[in-house]
Amino acid sequence: QLACPLDLGCHSVTAGRNPKKVVNWLTSELLGRLNAAKLELEQSPVSPEQLGSLVDAIESNLISGKIGKDVLGLMFEGDKRPAEEIVKAMGWAQISDTSELEAICDAVLKENLPQVQLFKGGQNRIMGLFVGQVMKRTQGKANPKAVDQILRQKIQSL
Repeated sequence: QLACPLDLGCHSVTAGRNPKKVVNWLTSELLGRLNAAKLELEQSPVSPEQLGSLVDAIESNLISGKIGKDVLGLMFEGDKRPAEEIVKAMGWAQISDTSELEAICDAVLKENLPQVQLFKGGQNRIMGLFVGQVMKRTQGKANPKAVDQILRQKIQSL
């Protein structure tokens, strides 16, 4: 379990969750914001329950880590809702509908045929260009793992 200063309810955050993810969000993201605001952990505007709901939203692929930072930002500014409610209200849910993602991937590949050939020739770093284009078109809402998988399948069939 997570060692938590002053037992601030952190055990409720890790219960049934990936402890590594919880620790990462606690130490990297939340503590980083607290330090920047010159606040101690016990002064955090984000409750352990909210942090847990944020980790759940990321783990369930409701949102990406990038969107998770935006959700945490709203929580830090005083929004007391759980992550799922914030995501729904803001329209930030990740796009995991494969048919929608496939159509976007098709368009990106069609517009970047020379780069597709470079990728097929072994320049694997170009995949980042394709994924980035899909993420841009979906305003960061696409599930990056799904996008990568779809792109690889489509490139193989070209």
